[in-house]
Amino acid sequence: MTIEHQTFPRSASRIVGSIFGAVMAFLTVLTAALVYAGEESPAGAATVMGFTAALLLLLYVWFRSTTLTVRIDADGVFVRFSRLFHKGRLIPWQDIASWRLRPFRGIGEFGGWGIRWDMGRKTGYIWDGGSALELTLTNGKHVVVTIVDAHAATRAMEEVGSQTTK
Repeated sequence: MTIEHQTFPRSASRIVGSIFGAVMAFLTVLTAALVYAGEESPAGAATVMGFTAALLLLLYVWFRSTTLTVRIDADGVFVRFSRLFHKGRLIPWQDIASWRLRPFRGIGEFGGWGIRWDMGRKTGYIWDGGSALELTLTNGKHVVVTIVDAHAATRAMEEVGSQTTK
């Protein structure tokens, strides 16, 4: 059995930080132009900028506190996003036809982080991992889960999976 808790991806943190900076720079320039032109009062502009900054910061903190839990045990493979997907999803061993561990790049394959779908045939639980556990289900669909500790995941899949499928 193995349990892994993945935190917010560093690459996502850089992207979100860059977006935050760009939005705030745009709002600063826009507000300065409106105040200079006499279209907006400085107090009103400061209120709008403060509200926007607080909202963006709140979203950033919310995403930073989100974790992906991956558990491989006798029941199957369980994935759960805290803050996004409270119940979680258990994929029982009898639904797994095959599996493989492979290198992974979330942006290139799924276009981002979180729970992602690729044309209905593939579901991804994408967070912070350079490897992915790809499960081929008995119904022909695929589930991709990011993995940080590839060796522990491989060991758990081989040990627990072979015991439960006999």
